[in-house]
Amino acid sequence: MTTDTDLTQTERTALDPAALSLTDAARLLAVSEETLKKHAEAGAPIGPDGRVNLVHYAACFGGPAT
Repeated sequence: MTTDTDLTQTERTALDPAALSLTDAARLLAVSEETLKKHAEAGAPIGPDGRVNLVHYAACFGGPAT
């Protein structure tokens, strides 16, 4: 079993694209947190805990698959 003390600093601070904070998602998407909040109000898939699954979020705006 791996414990937190066994992980490198990079591994401890790695971003999880399935559970990004609004701050991290905004930074990666080059938008403001306010924009993400407005998208959430309009139905974008942002979890009740404020976490963003980047794949689900992108799919929401990607249009129909071809």
